[in-house]
Order: sequence, then structure tokens, then C-alpha cells
Amino acid sequence: MARLSTKLIPRLAEEGPTAIPKLLRIIENGFTQPDTQNPLWGKEILSASVGLCRIRPKAKTALPDLLRLHAQYSNLPVTQSIEWRATLFALGHPIDAFPPPPGLNGINYRIKLRHQSNHCAN
Repeated sequence: MARLSTKLIPRLAEEGPTAIPKLLRIIENGFTQPDTQNPLWGKEILSASVGLCRIRPKAKTALPDLLRLHAQYSNLPVTQSIEWRATLFALGHPIDAFPPPPGLNGINYRIKLRHQSNHCAN
């Protein structure tokens, strides 16, 4: 799969809600065609999730698809990242739905998650 510009992907949000299917397709392709040997793998997924954050609250319609992908591919490192989880939280998923990733206790996890979700549209 051709690599997409992680700087340009979030700019798809400038199209408004019509960009939601495009951003979801980028995320789904990243999950279904993982290249975990590539150090940049996962960046496209996270960039597209930033795009969804920029379209909220309308992007909440994407939450069921994101949660399905999260459940299917929970073994992939990107699903453990604060950035990914912050997107789910910003789109309406409960903050305590997932246990903290290794190395973070519950309070620090919640603080980081709230902070990241507040800034995921930047």
C-alpha cells in the first residue's frame, strides 16, 4: 500500500462530514494491512483519527466502526496508544472502557487521556 502523508491526512477534515468515510477507510486499511516492521506504521491510522476529531461531534457516527476495528485488532500496538484511545474517548466512548496501558496507573492514564483528547483536534 502506498504511504500517505501523515501531515495531509488530518486536512481531509476540512471537507467536513463528507470526509468521514475517507478517514475511516484510511484507518481500516491501516488495520487490515498492518506493516508493523515499518517504524512509521500506525501513523496513518493516528493521523486519520485526528481528522475525525476535527469533525466532531458529527464524527461520532464513526465510533461503532472504530470500536469494531479496536476489538478485531486489539493485539496491534496502535490500539494501546494514548492517541488512539483519546480519539475513542473524544468521540464519546467511556474513559474507563479500557484498562490503562502498561506503565500508567489509572489516575495518570485518565489525565493523559483527557489532555490528549482535548488536543486531538490540534
